[in-house]
Amino acid sequence: QSTTSITVQESQAGGGSPNFRGMEANRLLLVVDGLPLNNTIYRSGHLQNTSTINPFFIQSFSLSTGPASINFGDGALGSALLFNTISPVFLKESANFFHQQYESSSNAVTLNYKSNYSTKHFAFLSGLSIKSVGNLTMGGKRNHDYLNWGNEDVISKGEEQLYTNYDQADFIHKTLFKITKTTGLLLNTQYSTSSKINRFD
Repeated sequence: QSTTSITVQESQAGGGSPNFRGMEANRLLLVVDGLPLNNTIYRSGHLQNTSTINPFFIQSFSLSTGPASINFGDGALGSALLFNTISPVFLKESANFFHQQYESSSNAVTLNYKSNYSTKHFAFLSGLSIKSVGNLTMGGKRNHDYLNWGNEDVISKGEEQLYTNYDQADFIHKTLFKITKTTGLLLNTQYSTSSKINRFD
């Protein structure tokens, strides 16, 4: 969102539906490492969320317009969003990275772990990410004088938005076998799952 002309609708916790040139949801194809996550057969609405793609594992992102349908099929009617995940590299020593994050508005805790290890002919990369999000808390000041803004009897309690909590876990492992200096064989394994993510809007 900060580097391209794509806007992202985040009208509820866990939401992240991209919008480009008026196209959204099943009109935009989400592609991770060359594999599509959705197509035009999926029902419309803000269900195809980029937030389910772990940003900790992303190495690069690009937007394919114009010939996107030629490259990826009719699922890319409004363009294709291409996500490329991190890959193992050959290092003299193994490298580890650990990251954690806390968000007070929803008591969200994110834990990320990534490691890279290599030998003469093999390079291994493993990553694990766990995210736990509680119910979102709205701001108490309503200077616009709409005192009922967001205060729905069924889905809110005071400043707390009920049923906006969710959990998410992501795992990635890649093995790179170096055949020659310029060629190699890459094995890519990824798994992502989440609990039910309710729509507050």
